[in-house]
Amino acid sequence: MEKPRVVAPAILITGSSLLVGCGGHNYGGSCGSYGSYGSYGSCSAVSSVGAPGIYTGPIVNSTYPQGIQTVALISETGDGRLATADGSFYRLSVNPVGASLSGTYTAYSLNSQLPNGLATSSGLVSGSVTPTALNATLMDSTQLTQTATLTLDNTYYLGASLPTILGNWQYQSGGFSITMTVASDGVLTASDSNGCTYSGNFSVVDPRYDLYAEHHVRTCAGTVTSFDGFAAFFPATGAGTAGTPSELKLLTDDGAGDYVIADFQ
Repeated sequence: MEKPRVVAPAILITGSSLLVGCGGHNYGGSCGSYGSYGSYGSCSAVSSVGAPGIYTGPIVNSTYPQGIQTVALISETGDGRLATADGSFYRLSVNPVGASLSGTYTAYSLNSQLPNGLATSSGLVSGSVTPTALNATLMDSTQLTQTATLTLDNTYYLGASLPTILGNWQYQSGGFSITMTVASDGVLTASDSNGCTYSGNFSVVDPRYDLYAEHHVRTCAGTVTSFDGFAAFFPATGAGTAGTPSELKLLTDDGAGDYVIADFQ
């Protein structure tokens, strides 16, 4: 049976909440919300230090010296995606060795909000990881640095299965909307308010962890673009106006500057 989905209005950035949106080549421009869900699960499942997980926390740079909230989804292969509250998008490739972390990143921003003042940036990642946190420095080719202090969200240990995300999902904000259907085998179909259509699939990375790989093809005005990324499922909490609906948070990109950051409900 399909789960009913309720579209909630966008929320302001308060505390650990993160307001982000869709980006990419005039195909949207919308907002969703990410927050901290540390009440789920338990860190007792951690047996070794590593980088995989769902992370939230601030990143500090020259554009936001006070810090700006982020959400990051990182797989066991070190492939990851990170989004900031201003809608900037980071594609990560990290390699933890013991408690140390190294790797590379490529960043995109439709509003040119990156520290270099441009719409694109790339560089090196270094830092450290613990069973509950990831601390990273991102340095671009001009030596500009950003520092991310991220905390592992225990929702990561809820596990994953394709039937969990079965159903109809919606994302809406700022006059832009996407309606998506996910089948029991993870196959997705969707359409948006700009007349674009989507087809692809979700797959389970590891059933022990709440992380899904996502691939889709978007067809818009005769242009076909392929996206890859990750999603995480957050179960509903509470009841009535005091509760929150189930959410499927998606961070995906085409590897060339077009990306989607969406919070489906």
